[in-house]
Amino acid sequence: MTLLQPTPALSRSACALPRPSSSFVGRTGVIGHIATTVGHNRLVRLTGPAGIGKTRLAIEVAARLGPEFRDGASMADLAPVADGSRVGEAVSAALGIAPEPGREPVETLLGSLRERATLVVLDNCEHLPAAAAGLVARLLEGAPSVFVLATSQIPLMVPGEAVMRIPPMSQPGRPSSVDQALSFEAVDLFCARAAAAGDFVLAPETVPAVVEICRRLEGSGGRPRKGLRSLVVVMTGKALTRPQE
Repeated sequence: MTLLQPTPALSRSACALPRPSSSFVGRTGVIGHIATTVGHNRLVRLTGPAGIGKTRLAIEVAARLGPEFRDGASMADLAPVADGSRVGEAVSAALGIAPEPGREPVETLLGSLRERATLVVLDNCEHLPAAAAGLVARLLEGAPSVFVLATSQIPLMVPGEAVMRIPPMSQPGRPSSVDQALSFEAVDLFCARAAAAGDFVLAPETVPAVVEICRRLEGSGGRPRKGLRSLVVVMTGKALTRPQE
């Protein structure tokens, strides 16, 4: 990784990462571990159950490591790609690399990345594992200063692949005080999201219910996705209301 000036041909869009709509909470130790692993391995795969937070962690790590790469960091999501033969085209488009008439998309991609020092996040590789693995192998061979951070529940089986399984967020084993509960990542994140959805504030009488909510949501990393308002009402007896403008 280097701090040299960006390659002139690198487009502005290729340096961009998605901007999450919510703040990032917790996972400090996990982020540090991933960043260190990326620094020593050109291919790192994040794995774990659906909803555990692989994509968000990959974005956060890329945002933090991007400045250490001469040409920054970029991301391509393979989930919308239905045909493995279109993976090269999809990644090129995500990285802002224009197609070249008469040239295969993968060749255009390799030609553009060959002289770059960059971190590429490939998200949801399990949708097209064979195609993703083939592309990653070619990138690692043909672009010596490109690092890949992939998310996939399925092994890519590419030589040099370093695997990191994302653990669930830390949770209290039993109901505790407000301060004790908020010291656990799952509770802290749940309360942050509940507060964003309304004026919810964790109180001593709601600690047991919130802890139980987080325990039930453990499979999704403690991150409520749907029906947050109804869930809070049922478990705590308190409705979420929008703050006054």
